Amino acid sequence: PPFLNTVVELDGASGQDIQFGVGGRLTLLDKPAPGTEFRADFGLGPRDYLNAEYFYRVRASKFFLAPRAFLTQRNFNLFLDRDTYSRADATEAGIGLDAGYAAGRFSEFRLGYQLSRISNSAAAVSPNFPRLKGATSRLRARYIHEGQDSPVLPTRGLRAAVHAQWIFSAPGTSNQLPIVDLDLRWAARLGASYVFQANLAAGASTPGANFFSPFFLGEIGRAHV
Repeated sequence: PPFLNTVVELDGASGQDIQFGVGGRLTLLDKPAPGTEFRADFGLGPRDYLNAEYFYRVRASKFFLAPRAFLTQRNFNLFLDRDTYSRADATEAGIGLDAGYAAGRFSEFRLGYQLSRISNSAAAVSPNFPRLKGATSRLRARYIHEGQDSPVLPTRGLRAAVHAQWIFSAPGTSNQLPIVDLDLRWAARLGASYVFQANLAAGASTPGANFFSPFFLGEIGRAHV
């Protein structure tokens, strides 16, 4: 039978108000063939999204193909001298195809190509936030290891995600460029009543005039250099 997992999100990162959101994942196994999986993620709130992927194992091996489609919209604040001066949003819709290798239940490597269209807008005009609208194309590679005991509140284990992209074309930049980002999360129990968690996130791209970037600053609990 299909499985439906739901989540409730409370986002107070802005420091000014608390935003409420709901979401979930619908999973269908072995449809239409054994070893396949269809996943659909959805959410409404601070980030609206609808993502769908069909995971197909090649001849019941560890190799797989994964066509996917997605639509996301993110709302956020723009700041000037630590004060909010405008609300803004960014929207991206696209399709992609990945080929990969699943090393086990908790690790996989993917290489794929993605086409999408992005646009943004802001209530106030700012030279530091130019209007972007147009098509993007990129080659991407990703490695993920899911070694924690819970995706929501882990008490032990390590999660590692490495994502590398080569942008062929995108609004906001006239040149091709690489983007690399890393996310490490570690949790461990300290006795029977406490849990220690640590998170390291880093990203890099080429310097210069480039307004096309996946990086957002100002999140709670992160230091940026």
